[in-house]
Amino acid sequence: LPPVDGAGEWVPLEEFTGRKSFGHFVCSCGRQWTTAHAFKEYKQGCQGCEKESFPVYMWVNFERRDPRDRRDVQDPDAHHDS
Repeated sequence: LPPVDGAGEWVPLEEFTGRKSFGHFVCSCGRQWTTAHAFKEYKQGCQGCEKESFPVYMWVNFERRDPRDRRDVQDPDAHHDS
């Protein structure tokens, strides 16, 4: 999985206890993407085939961050498929 700056780990969706975090998605068409805007209870659409899927993995931070620190937010116009 792609690295995320900071102390933490990727966990399967079923083990994620938060609401929002980085998420890693894998589509049945073969595309994968990671986004800083993944929600446990919401699907995202693949930019290749438009099929929607839940994240496979979610990022759990080991340390609490100041919510005013927004350095981890990705450009919302950036493409997320690889």
